[in-house]
Amino acid sequence: MSGAGEQATGLERTYAASGFETAVRELAQWRLDKLNERGKRGEYAPASEYVNAYTRLGDKGQALSWLDKAVQERNQFALEVRGNPLYDKLRSDPRFQDLVNRAGLPR
Repeated sequence: MSGAGEQATGLERTYAASGFETAVRELAQWRLDKLNERGKRGEYAPASEYVNAYTRLGDKGQALSWLDKAVQERNQFALEVRGNPLYDKLRSDPRFQDLVNRAGLPR
């Protein structure tokens, strides 16, 4: 959270009051807001960053939609998605398996 001292302080308070999962979701929402701001300015934001934010927020539909875009971007993310435990919540979804197959990645 470099350069976001106020946000970091708020996150610290959230963690102390509500625990780790709530703090993770708050951070993911903050990140998503920043990504959307970049998009509104016409700046590129990797689809993988949206996947991460939506996965942490528990929005499986949006995470899988952005995962499709991330796989299409053909960057290193397609390789990372295979082993990153963050995506364990998505693995049982047939859409996730379809994306992995289309990307040519082993299950």
